[in-house]
Amino acid sequence: MLQINTGKLFANGVGRTNDLRGVLYSNLKLAFCDDIITAAGTLRTTQGRNSNAIVYELEEKIEESIVGPGVLLSHCVDPFLQDFAAVASFGLNILMSPNSNLVTRLTSGELGLSSYDTPDKFLRRCFDKQIYIKDDEVNSFTNFVNQLLGLERKRFLSVMRAIRTYVSGVQRIPDDLSLAYTLMVTAVESLAQDFDGYESTWDDVHERKRKPLDKILENIGECYAKKFREAILSVEHISIGRRYCAFVLEHIDGSFFRSEEALQPNTVSKFELDEALKQAYTIRSKYVHNLRVLPDELSLPFNHREVAYVDRRPTLTLQRISRLSRHVIKKFVEKSSKVEREIYNYTREEAGVVVVPLAPQYWCKHTEGC
Repeated sequence: MLQINTGKLFANGVGRTNDLRGVLYSNLKLAFCDDIITAAGTLRTTQGRNSNAIVYELEEKIEESIVGPGVLLSHCVDPFLQDFAAVASFGLNILMSPNSNLVTRLTSGELGLSSYDTPDKFLRRCFDKQIYIKDDEVNSFTNFVNQLLGLERKRFLSVMRAIRTYVSGVQRIPDDLSLAYTLMVTAVESLAQDFDGYESTWDDVHERKRKPLDKILENIGECYAKKFREAILSVEHISIGRRYCAFVLEHIDGSFFRSEEALQPNTVSKFELDEALKQAYTIRSKYVHNLRVLPDELSLPFNHREVAYVDRRPTLTLQRISRLSRHVIKKFVEKSSKVEREIYNYTREEAGVVVVPLAPQYWCKHTEGC
């Protein structure tokens, strides 16, 4: 909804506007009269000493249309609250939600179901009771929102799915560390599968399957062997893990290793990253297919360290996979081309729109015009 509201997808221009206002809850603390103004809306502080409420305001834009039955007056503020809460949680590395109970629980310092340690022991800053952000963080966030809204629609939708998946992963840490880890990996994996442009080759097939097939194919002509290999490649999901690793490495630059977070103790070094990414994807696959829990080395916080050794292999902790996923998604947004206007039918993607089959009793007997 945030990108639709920019008007860049409107074919007929803006027909009406509405001033909307709602309340979000967060551990973000804004100074008095120190609003955060973005292209997707404005965050304003409230005056309660212990209040975690933040006012969210935006101008809603509705496309020009003929006034009559079915005309849309407003979406109301709820869908915008949901979308902006996810973007702000991701972009500012904070907690923000329309649900006050969720934010209160995550910042309470109470133990969850997944560990004998509180959530703030696994991720630095995110679960703090109060977070005061710096001016450069605000500037970086507003710039990120501008770039996000400027994406072509297909990429915007994919990035929003990745952002929501990442935020869901963060919020699952108190209840299920393995699910949280898997969601953070999957957030980036989804972008890799949609936009990495990877084309599988025969060498990508696992050698346990490839070598026996190569032996069989030696006895048939090269032309038929080639067609057989192409048929196998066309139906199998090959090297998804390799694609994930390549996509991450493509979107990591020097700033990842020189940022303020990277200068903390116990961070992973560059030469360990390739093997650590393979381990991360393996952990994700074991959870998805076998519900395997995280190795013990990752289920302990170890003072926010970013790498642990599992079976003598460097493995990313929750702290590191969180920072890595945020960095890669932001770099993907930064590198992607931006468009000012786009011809796109967004009507089925508006909030509250559901597409379902028409019940047969309403159309089966009407044969004329079919």
